[in-house]
Formats: sequence, structure tokens, C-alpha cells
Amino acid sequence: MRTAFFLPGAACTAFLLLASVAIPTVAQQHRGSSGTVEIRSDSSSVSGLTGEDEVVFSYSGNVQLTNGSVEITGNEAVITMNHSLDAIVHARVTGNPAYFQRQAEPSEVLTTGHSESIEYFLEAALVVFQGDVSFNQPGVSYECASLSYNIESDLAEGSGNCAVTYAK
Repeated sequence: MRTAFFLPGAACTAFLLLASVAIPTVAQQHRGSSGTVEIRSDSSSVSGLTGEDEVVFSYSGNVQLTNGSVEITGNEAVITMNHSLDAIVHARVTGNPAYFQRQAEPSEVLTTGHSESIEYFLEAALVVFQGDVSFNQPGVSYECASLSYNIESDLAEGSGNCAVTYAK
């Protein structure tokens, strides 16, 4: 059974504890910097509080995070949410590997990537790939140890033992 729900404020913590036990597939929606963020996984739990306004959620099994044109998938995710704003501010997805894709416009070619972990800083529109990175955007591909991708400017910067290939 798949369930989708939106959890405002304090109800989120109590309901997630129950949901991680009772619902085999979890789907949640929260606000992000560019609209609704949807997270799907086989299970979820509240990991704890990192500060007065931040709550950390853990997701495992077939994790899929979608925010507008961005989709990130992997085995596990740790999501930090600003509790008072009910908005996700940071996501870290890991996998063997974790995958990223973005298609800004339906007529555009996909920007794709995969690595051991992908961090998504929603307010900064920044995606950071770590560990055995493969990243492809129209006209160029990267194979690097790590890579930062700015979604708004569509610019990527690789670091550490990096091979860059330009399309002709």
C-alpha cells in the first residue's frame, strides 16, 4: 500500500514514528526552496533534533527524492528539515551508487550523475557528489573524485583526479 501525506509542524514527529512501523512504503511531501519536495522510501524514522528548529529524518530502501526538475535516488537518505518552516534544507542520499537526474525543460537533454553519495542543499540549489563520480550534462562529461553542481547556473566543477570529456 502506498500512502502520500503532508505533515505540518509538530504532527510530523509523532506520525512518522507510527508510519515507519505501519506503512511499508512511505511517501511524504514537504516544502523546499523550489516548491514541493516528495520523498518515497520503504521505511522512514525520525533520527533526532540537530537544533531548536531542525529535525533529522532517516529513510531507507528504494529512496526517491523529487523536487521540481530534480530527482535523486539511492538506498538511504538523511534529510534535515527546518521544523518551524516545515521546509527541507539539506538531503544526503547514499547508494551503490546514488543517482541524480535533472531535466530543466521537457525539450532539453537530461543532466545525469551518480556517485557513492549525493548531497543536495536546497536553498543554495547546490548538489555535491562524493566518491567515484560520473556526471553528464549536454556537451560535457566528468569522471571525478568529487563534483559540485549549481542547478541555477547549470555549472559543474570537479575536483580530485578528474577527467573531463567535451562532446564535438
